[in-house]
Amino acid sequence: MKRWLTALAGLVALTACAPTVEAGAATPEAVFERMRMATQKKDWKSFYLCVNPDESNEMLFGMAMGCGMVTASNKDAEAELKALQARHGVVERKESVKVPFDDKAKLKAAMQEVFGGVKDKPALFADYLAFMEKHSKEKNFAKSLEASAGATLREVKIDGANAVGKCTNADGKVEDIAFVKHGSAWFLRMEK
Repeated sequence: MKRWLTALAGLVALTACAPTVEAGAATPEAVFERMRMATQKKDWKSFYLCVNPDESNEMLFGMAMGCGMVTASNKDAEAELKALQARHGVVERKESVKVPFDDKAKLKAAMQEVFGGVKDKPALFADYLAFMEKHSKEKNFAKSLEASAGATLREVKIDGANAVGKCTNADGKVEDIAFVKHGSAWFLRMEK
């Protein structure tokens, strides 16, 4: 009994010392670099942790919609997707309940209803990407995300808890990228 308690105490101590992945980063530039590195490594959990927490359900919703489209004519893939979502705690909405796309507040509430019980949203995001890669006809679904691996950031302007910078993609296209600060951490914004 004493050995078992000692082993358990050691396991608890090791778990407490295990590194945890923090969300966001200390500066807009740091979260951008973190996103870039996560993309290079195809570490989609870390990528997800760079996104504004207020928009995380929207990101999952978009992925769920994409996964749903892929399963349209594939019953096996549909069953696999349902199992994946059930494993993560995604709540399935009734078919008769329409998603209120025209009302932002109701849409946000609907997304919270669907994804609010998910314990590990970064893992769900990574599983959605893996599902899309497996079942998409293009087989390069993550390629659009991977393009950001070669991107550069410049001209970051901070205004309180918001920031905007110029992102140059690997193909030379320049676009604005927005950031938002929550507490002491900066995150990428999905909406500008």
